[in-house]
Amino acid sequence: MYKTSPYLIRNLTNLHAGSGDTNYGIIDKQIQRDTASRLPIVHASSIKGAIRDHMTHRLEKPNEETGKMELSNNAKFKLRAIFGAEESAKKENDQENQTPDKLDHLPKQGLVTFFDARMLFVPMRSDKRPFYHVTSAATLNDARDWLETLGIKNLWPEISQSRSVVYDQEKAMVEEVECATATADEKIEKIKAFFGIQHLAIFGDEDFSQLLESLPVIARNKLNNGQSVNLWYEEVLPRQSILLTALSEYALFDKGDREDFEKAFKKLHETLEKDLIQIGANASIGYGLCRFERKGEER
Repeated sequence: MYKTSPYLIRNLTNLHAGSGDTNYGIIDKQIQRDTASRLPIVHASSIKGAIRDHMTHRLEKPNEETGKMELSNNAKFKLRAIFGAEESAKKENDQENQTPDKLDHLPKQGLVTFFDARMLFVPMRSDKRPFYHVTSAATLNDARDWLETLGIKNLWPEISQSRSVVYDQEKAMVEEVECATATADEKIEKIKAFFGIQHLAIFGDEDFSQLLESLPVIARNKLNNGQSVNLWYEEVLPRQSILLTALSEYALFDKGDREDFEKAFKKLHETLEKDLIQIGANASIGYGLCRFERKGEER
């Protein structure tokens, strides 16, 4: 049995989680995309690695004798319980055939399942507002169905729409479109409230797909003795995009172990809700700073 917690991820700065694929077109470094829909995505391995690195640094304490940053046995237990053993630790344990006593009964893969972060909304510039959060009905409904398979239901209403419509903060629509029904207006207001959106645009599927095929591309270079070298172009997910992910934690423990594991999981959720997490590449130039927001009840 698992308890699943959905999280919204808002990137406060541009985010580049690279696909790693070789590309011979104009864009040298492309972002990760879903294999079925081709929508931007951040793979679960990138999410897990980013959170693990952040928590490791948060849990490290200076050694009084050496002054070096080290992890206490309790911190090592939390990290191992959540994320599993790192590859180097697995090899070392296999060679020595021994682990700390408290870690003996922990599975090597960890007790929390991390899921891909699906892109729900992308900001789009407008002459009416600085930007609108843009999505499509199919994108929202697909994410809603995915959460239902994990036992999380009715976080936001299902919608049906085939044409592009712009919704304003004050009125349901601001462009020359047919007046929406009261039921549709109510659903839209619930969606805006749930995701914390003021200015919303719901595009038709084709329009939305075309929009996401032309995400911002930034030219990057490196200076060598004052000379610009290694010019390349990389695709980014623009700041203020909104993604959806989920964490599932194992919940069937023996009574004697439950308290230790629950403390580890509590530390994980506290860290995500309190700290900014850096995801993807280019941390040194401020890319990928993200805020996690836990939504709904864990199931």
